[in-house]
Amino acid sequence: MYKGKKISVAIATYDGEKYIQEQIESILNQTVVPDEIIISDDGSTDRTVDLLQEIADSHPSINIYIYTDNPHHGFAFNFGYAVSHCSGDVLFLCDQDDIWNRQKVEHIIDVYYQYKDALCVFHNATSIDSDGKPINDLFSTYVQSLANQHPIGGIIKVPGDPNCEKAASTPLINGMIMSVSKELLSTAFPFPPIASQHDGWLWFCAEALDGCYYLNEVLTYRRLHKNNTSGVGKQGFGKQRIKKILHNMMRQNDVARSRILYSQYMQRYIQLNCSEDNIGAMKALPTLSHVLKIGETELAAASSGRLSGAIKLLNLYIKDVRYRKSGSKIFLYELTNILLLSKKKRICILEDMMKE
Repeated sequence: MYKGKKISVAIATYDGEKYIQEQIESILNQTVVPDEIIISDDGSTDRTVDLLQEIADSHPSINIYIYTDNPHHGFAFNFGYAVSHCSGDVLFLCDQDDIWNRQKVEHIIDVYYQYKDALCVFHNATSIDSDGKPINDLFSTYVQSLANQHPIGGIIKVPGDPNCEKAASTPLINGMIMSVSKELLSTAFPFPPIASQHDGWLWFCAEALDGCYYLNEVLTYRRLHKNNTSGVGKQGFGKQRIKKILHNMMRQNDVARSRILYSQYMQRYIQLNCSEDNIGAMKALPTLSHVLKIGETELAAASSGRLSGAIKLLNLYIKDVRYRKSGSKIFLYELTNILLLSKKKRICILEDMMKE
């Protein structure tokens, strides 16, 4: 425990044997070592779990817990399962293949100690390649915009107005640079039943409650490689990449379903936790209604015939700026889905997803 704060780290693993040991060692070598490291494995087929157990056995004084009975699949559900077993006052989300700066925990906890209203504290990061060498890659346009406005080491409150509205439509904060308080988790957990965006959800909740802070320090080294779970690495066009593209095309309706669910959960969160004088949260409600409408239009297009569905989707892309900003790749996947699959096949896929 450091400055009265019990510290937890939640890690989601899957086939991470190549880098997991280096990541765990960077956590164990912190100037302030966490009180517990909670690891949820999503059915690794390599030596990930064996390596983790070896690390735990060689550090008996550190509370390292490894769970292999995650009932769901996918990295967001895996993180959720790890989080559900954490008991700290402050929780750090951690990827399996990055490296932490030795002072990360200490400097982040100092922010919580200094600012009692802090619910979420995030920081800057830089990228490394598969061998751990620095690479010239912009980590995040949004985070860099904050960094450019403030001195190194500065602490900035990122106010709910206007950032809650931003968080309502675009997840701009990665989980690997985030920490959250148990107070935030008491309102934000469990995560919405969506296969991604657990980090975007936490950022939204923190902004809705106006308790988000940014520490302008590089405290994590994000490793970019072709097998990144988040998909940020350069993946090329090999067999696995082509299979992923085809899989995404077949299940593109899931984007629309996720938009709808995500917007509904966010609206519900504001209704339950925010008062009407919370300007940032109130400004987010029209945006959430808009995003919900986009999702409904996408589903309507996916449930229509080829021609009518394509027209609906093209009309949405042409007229709706927010939909275009969500990515041309999504639009192309959805359009391909409509043009190549029969209406019956698309409806069957959608019905199967609704059962999951």
